[in-house]
Amino acid sequence: MRRADGDVTLGRPRRSAPSYLPSLPDASSQGQRPTAAPSRHGRGEATAPSRGLAERILLLDQDAEHLRRLTQYLTGHGYRVTAIQGADELPVRLQLESPDLILLEQRLGDVTGTEVLGRIRAVSSVPVIILTAQSDPVDRIINLEMGADDQVHKSVPEREIMARMRAVLRRMQGSAYRSQPAWVLSEGRRDVVRPDGSACGLTTAEFGVLRALASAEGQAVTRAELCERVLGRPLHPGDRAVDTVICKLRQKLAPGVIVTVRPAGYAFAGFPSPAAG
Repeated sequence: MRRADGDVTLGRPRRSAPSYLPSLPDASSQGQRPTAAPSRHGRGEATAPSRGLAERILLLDQDAEHLRRLTQYLTGHGYRVTAIQGADELPVRLQLESPDLILLEQRLGDVTGTEVLGRIRAVSSVPVIILTAQSDPVDRIINLEMGADDQVHKSVPEREIMARMRAVLRRMQGSAYRSQPAWVLSEGRRDVVRPDGSACGLTTAEFGVLRALASAEGQAVTRAELCERVLGRPLHPGDRAVDTVICKLRQKLAPGVIVTVRPAGYAFAGFPSPAAG
């Protein structure tokens, strides 16, 4: 999210607006709290506790039937759900609605959930749970390294998905999490400012590499590209200049901000949530 002074805030967007979806109406838009749906799992299933303001869930899934079922289930348990099928809508929804959690399908046609996750982490620390129809351990590892808070198979009951959501939301500590200041990639200062207001003290090369990675929105950037774009020269055999810059960046930033993507290069995985420092 770009501020008026040109700095990029790498935390959660703060603006909010009522969610809506014509084909899948948000039950909360009727001006009252939705009534809990009858349990399909017997008397042992508890509904969501009463809240002054129900959590906002952004659900991105290209499977229309799964989208409908999960939206109906979650709204029936008190959540305010906005459901979309295309990744193109995501940036606008993030800006307008400031969701408390995102449920993101791994397979989205031309893009993967991993790619979309990278775009989210470039601008927001909102919790993300990946929904997948496949059991690929490589995807799971990469998603967790890229900043996913959890990953769950789409075949599990809706009740388990909701339980995973509750666990993640508990870790985020509700409004205390949302009120925390965010990391800022400051174009004016050409540095990164931590949530406590202190600067990381990046060199020109370090700032250039970080900005190039962040602008790639989670996609891998090769060492050759970084060398040409930041250092202004081609990459030569045995040239370790980019690796040295990456090493120094990792020392100055939080762990996991920059991940190695073999054999492609490096990717920006997002800053930690404000609550985590």
